[in-house]
Amino acid sequence: MIRRFFMRTAARLQSFMYGRYILFGGFDKFSLLLFILGLAASFFGSLFGRGLPAILLAALSLLMYFYLIFRLFSKNISARRRENELFLSVLRKIKSPFTLFKNRIKDRKTHIYRKCPHCKAVLRLPKKKGKNSVICPRCRERFYVKSIFR
Repeated sequence: MIRRFFMRTAARLQSFMYGRYILFGGFDKFSLLLFILGLAASFFGSLFGRGLPAILLAALSLLMYFYLIFRLFSKNISARRRENELFLSVLRKIKSPFTLFKNRIKDRKTHIYRKCPHCKAVLRLPKKKGKNSVICPRCRERFYVKSIFR
């Protein structure tokens, strides 16, 4: 009898979870951000004691956790993936200048970075002394780069 109860409960849970976002990559980058921001809001709310800021941060934390749970148990997988893709595109726009700066530091001995005067694309070029001809891979325009290093 107990075994039958657990078998029915497992079957109900399995049918409930069928098609949920949590099974199709649910804990993605956006969910991780919601979880971390919820933890941070809870932590900072606890530092304020019992005042209005503590109440507001606790409410914000609960909202983030509820939205996280909603996302994880949602059956609208395409909408959740769109939300994550939107978050990743915003994150890429924020991270790209820092990535370019990191690459410039890393490649400073072997390459130079120049902008194409036509399309403004940043190009990574090998360091060669003198005046060098460059064809931009994006707009196919030719321009010259003068380098005094090597």
